[in-house]
Amino acid sequence: MESGLRFIAKTHTGALRPGNYSVLIRCCTSSDQPSSPESVVRRLESILGENKKAIAKYTVRTAGARNRGFQFVLDNMTWSWKGNVINAILTSLNKTDEDNVNSFYDLTKLERLGYLRFYLETEGAFILKIASLLREKGQVTYAFLAENIEGIFRTIYEEYIDASADFSTKRRIHDSLKEMQKQIKSETGDYAKDTKPHKVVSHLEAMQDLGLIVANEENHEVVYRSTIVNDVEVLRQLSLRLQTIPEMEHVFVTDGYFDVIATGLNLTPTRYIQPLHCETLKNRLMTGYRIMRNKATGIADIEAITDWCCITMLSDDNLLVTKRDVQTFLDDFRKEKPGSIGYHVDGKGNISYLTISGLDEY
Repeated sequence: MESGLRFIAKTHTGALRPGNYSVLIRCCTSSDQPSSPESVVRRLESILGENKKAIAKYTVRTAGARNRGFQFVLDNMTWSWKGNVINAILTSLNKTDEDNVNSFYDLTKLERLGYLRFYLETEGAFILKIASLLREKGQVTYAFLAENIEGIFRTIYEEYIDASADFSTKRRIHDSLKEMQKQIKSETGDYAKDTKPHKVVSHLEAMQDLGLIVANEENHEVVYRSTIVNDVEVLRQLSLRLQTIPEMEHVFVTDGYFDVIATGLNLTPTRYIQPLHCETLKNRLMTGYRIMRNKATGIADIEAITDWCCITMLSDDNLLVTKRDVQTFLDDFRKEKPGSIGYHVDGKGNISYLTISGLDEY
């Protein structure tokens, strides 16, 4: 499998909303100024407002690589390449003002597609389970989800255990399951009532913000249904495309996230064709490079540039671009203009960064 468990078990109501991470990235952290997690939590809390300490704490906690988080920031609270992508999206939209915090929660199409790519990577298993549930039932209530959330979590663990090829991975996931069960507070072996909102609502809030589900109050109950786009139920499309956790892992490895996003949201994009769409890709790539390059060294992360191109071209040009398409373009461009693109390695000797010279020419 490509990754570990694709869901975050320990969180807090309000903490998984994409807007929180936008505020964290734009207003509380930077690309090159390290900070302690504690100071970032305090800064985020001061921006979010009173009684938001828990939200700030869990936003910072889930933004990093630990706790199966989104990996938007590194341990020293500087941006990872994923954080750089989010920052580039927000910069391109001129969402930079902490005095207008609400704007970070009003997601544009570009933001939704960008965040959905990272939520599928990190929360894909949970999204798939909710998608399958709504495909089967059509709608579910909050009460039903709260009552069954432990079973949903346990099923995710068990399916990953069954699909794992080696004993060490099975053991690691089994240990994670036991750790989750330690968090259960009630003597009956079920989640205590005071923990259920945090286990359920935080994930559903994020799915609402991403345009995957809608929530309505009916007969004093909150009812969740799939969002409908162009007469198609988004979560039904995702469920049909991903099917099971093993199939989901296979799809993510072979086709990537953007094909899944295009299918789920019924975008019906045009697939990238070279050389027909080369000029569009070049313009997107140069824009991303200008925003994300290190101002001192000119270096930009190749993965960040690649995802930026895939996200912006799907959102703004309705073109489906793959990682291989971007790499092929870079290699061809380098052959056409020798010396224009330089590759650089990371600490492990892997080619991970690039520089582009002569930007004024493009």
